[in-house]
Amino acid sequence: MDAQIDWKIPAGPGSLDLNILANFTDSFETQLLVGSAWQEFAGTIDGTQNGGIPIPDWKTLTSLTYRLPSFEGGVRWRHSARDEGRHLGHAAREPGAGCAVL
Repeated sequence: MDAQIDWKIPAGPGSLDLNILANFTDSFETQLLVGSAWQEFAGTIDGTQNGGIPIPDWKTLTSLTYRLPSFEGGVRWRHSARDEGRHLGHAAREPGAGCAVL
């Protein structure tokens, strides 16, 4: 599920813009081999052939920008939920058949 908030207010000769993006991943199931058990990877670093892609339960991206007619500057903050050490071979919360633990 994704959500976005945009907010802009006048500030002196320019404007102040706030943008917040949020994503919640309730489930990310993968079947590594045909016929093997489905494994849950939400909240982990994906231990499949995808190369260890982080799949946090939730993440946000916040941007704060000050804009003038001839200049703009801003900051950006990215935050992800902790993976709590669940990664690679340990990614499955409930390992099924064919799951190798490294």
